Amino acid sequence: MRFARVFAPLLLVLAVVGAEVASAAGIHAALTPALVVVQPGDLFSIDFAISEADASFNAFDSVVEYDPSLITFLPLVPSALQQGTLMTGGCGSTFHLFSAAADSLKFTSAILCAGISQTGPGQLYHLSFQAGATYADTPITLRPTRTRFYDAGVRITPIATTDMLVRIMDLTGVAGGTGAHGLSLRAAPNPVHAGTTFTLWSEADGSQSLAIYDLRGRVVRAFDRTDAPKGARLVAWDGRDDRGLMLAAGVYRAVLRVGARHVSQPVVIVP
Repeated sequence: MRFARVFAPLLLVLAVVGAEVASAAGIHAALTPALVVVQPGDLFSIDFAISEADASFNAFDSVVEYDPSLITFLPLVPSALQQGTLMTGGCGSTFHLFSAAADSLKFTSAILCAGISQTGPGQLYHLSFQAGATYADTPITLRPTRTRFYDAGVRITPIATTDMLVRIMDLTGVAGGTGAHGLSLRAAPNPVHAGTTFTLWSEADGSQSLAIYDLRGRVVRAFDRTDAPKGARLVAWDGRDDRGLMLAAGVYRAVLRVGARHVSQPVVIVP
C-alpha cells in the first residue's frame, strides 16, 4: 500500500502508454546558449530548456550526447539539483531519474501533482562541463528520437530540437587580445576557400559592427550593426563583397568595433 501511495502519481503521468496527441504549438526544446566560447580547462554550464510558449506538459525524458575526448561532464550531487525550475516549480514534488554513459546523459523528470502541467519558456535541466586541452569546435546535441514530452501520460507531438556548439579556443592569443580591449575576433577556417565563420567575443554589452577591409583600407563587406550582449556570437561570411561578388584571392582584414574599442584579424582568401 505504501508503494502504491508513493508511485500512484507517477503511474497517472504514464498511464496512457503509446498514445500521442498532435498540438498546434508542439514543443520547442533547445540546448542553450547556442554557442559557448571557452579556453582549455574552463568550466561552463548549459541549460536544456523550452524556448517558446509551447504546449503544456508534465513529464519528459531525453538523451544529451557529447564528445568526452573534448569536454568532460561534471555531475552535481545529488543529481536532482540538475532539475530545472520548470519542473521543480510546478508543485514541489517530482519524480527524477538520471544516468551518465561514456558519451551521453539520460534523464527523466515528471511532476507528481495530479492536474499540474507547465508551459515554456523556461529551464528543464542544468548541466555543467569542463573544456579539454584541445582547440576544437564540438557540438552538444539532443537525440531527437529520445526526446519526448507527455501531458498526463499522453505523448505530445511535434517535437523540435535545437543543439548547441562549444568552441574551445585561445581567447588571449587572438589579434588585438582580450587583455587590453576586452574583445576578440577569430575566423575559422582561415585561409578561406568557400567561406568562413567569425567568432566575436566582447566582455561587455554594446553596439557591434564587423567589416572586411582590403589592403588599401577600403571596406569591401560591411555586416549589419547589432546591439549584442556580452559574450560570444557567430557571424558567417561567404567570401563575397557588398555587391555579392566573390572577392579575389589575397589578404584582407576583418575589424570588430564595439564603442571606441576595436580588434582586427587578418583573413586570407585562397583560390
